[in-house]
Amino acid sequence: REPFNVDGETFELAGLGPSGKGVRAVKSQKSVPEQPITDLTPGSPAASFEAVDLDGKARRLPGDYRGKVVLLDFWGVWCGWCVKEIPTIKKAYDRFHEKGFEVLGIDTDKDEATVRDFIRSKGVPWPQVYDTKTRALTSLYRVSSFPTLYLVDGDTGKIIAKNEELRSGKLEPLLEDWMRKKGR
Repeated sequence: REPFNVDGETFELAGLGPSGKGVRAVKSQKSVPEQPITDLTPGSPAASFEAVDLDGKARRLPGDYRGKVVLLDFWGVWCGWCVKEIPTIKKAYDRFHEKGFEVLGIDTDKDEATVRDFIRSKGVPWPQVYDTKTRALTSLYRVSSFPTLYLVDGDTGKIIAKNEELRSGKLEPLLEDWMRKKGR
């Protein structure tokens, strides 16, 4: 629902409805900067970024993750599927963290206190970036559904897998393969 820029012109989507029929791009009165379109398919470089986590620490991708593999988890407390995925991610984190597996949660909730309470109550040990105000990371990764997951090799900066390739028990075998290739 945000304006977007194509070849120097800003557009918005009109006619959005439950069926998706009648949706069209119309010129916008607003002006937004053009964003380079990044290929976010497995094998392509992940979009680089720097963000500050809820503890005030800067997080840089790929720089902070050299020698590691990182799961970017775009999620929200409000999202039932996101919450359902946390135990699976936590199991993989507990198993592989010492071997170089990291997770960076990128939260989209409207209330930061709710996020802090949730991660504390569920014992979520990985850092969280609160991406609600600017939606910079959510926009950079063109997140349109939740959860959205990207597994990134910190050495190459390339996307190993994303979304469905990482859900329903598929994350751990991918991590086993990555660890084996890295000799861990």
